[in-house]
Amino acid sequence: MSVEALLLSSATQVAAFRPILQAQGLRLYEAENFQDAKTLVQRHQLRLALTTESPIHTQLKALPQLDLVLLGRDDAETARRKLRAGAADWLSLPLRASDVQRMLSFHRRRQDSGQSSELLSASVLVDALNRALKSQASEQVLRQVVRAGRVLTRDDLTPGNAIAAVQAAATLAQTATGLRIGVQTDPSLRPTRLGTAKTARAVLHLLMSSAQQGATQANVSAIELRDHLQVDVYSDIPVSLGNAFSTAPVHRIVGSAGGRVELTSTTGNSLQIQLSLPLAEP
Repeated sequence: MSVEALLLSSATQVAAFRPILQAQGLRLYEAENFQDAKTLVQRHQLRLALTTESPIHTQLKALPQLDLVLLGRDDAETARRKLRAGAADWLSLPLRASDVQRMLSFHRRRQDSGQSSELLSASVLVDALNRALKSQASEQVLRQVVRAGRVLTRDDLTPGNAIAAVQAAATLAQTATGLRIGVQTDPSLRPTRLGTAKTARAVLHLLMSSAQQGATQANVSAIELRDHLQVDVYSDIPVSLGNAFSTAPVHRIVGSAGGRVELTSTTGNSLQIQLSLPLAEP
């Protein structure tokens, strides 16, 4: 099954990239500047972009629906730095067919998991209720799970309540997976531009992805800074190049309200992701 993708690079580089990418089933739309790239993405509803390192590639972050894959020299530290800055994946040059296949596999998995955050929330709610019932959880726990499910699956409320969002995501993820989650929030947090349900879905995606990657503990905190609200999600999973863990769906959710997502710490045995959410207008 072919995948449509944007290839953003200079004319001299295309000759080297095109054959191996096309051989792996990529249908390419090529651009040499951001405006042309943006037009192609919107016209063809593209979800994947491959680009070499250049000032232009940073502009592609303005298109949160894209999985941004960078191509560059075989250097692990550079790759880690770019992944922390929001790239979905990294391909080392010269390109190898096996690396392109791996990238496409992870891209499809990210798209599948991010196609419907509402569906993810409903699925986690069902899993949480089943697990609670099998463990003969108290009526209070069941009520908490149902309340959390309502926060994530109802029509979104704007401006958003980050306290309710974080608590709901943590309740569902912990009940559904057994992941031990600590939550710290300031009770006086102001509302954000991102709705309550969308904020909860973004945090839930990170927690569920952490659990799927083998995390046993996680922590979520929310504090208010001068002009935005900062949500930090920490989990004790080993992070390495080629890890299937991705923040791409979260970039799409948070970016819809003008927020930012950044990997602030990858020490080799833990991961910390920071969500910056603009505050709602007074």
